Amino acid sequence: MDSLRTAYVARPVGDPPTGTDRFDLHADDLAGPADRLDGA
Repeated sequence: MDSLRTAYVARPVGDPPTGTDRFDLHADDLAGPADRLDGA
């Protein structure tokens, strides 16, 4: 069974992650995770 993964996409508004938040991928925009998924 595949497990779910998480990504944090930075955005100009909203709550930034805290020091205890954990993500599998950090990206500056949606193109980053999209590129990773496209190559998977």
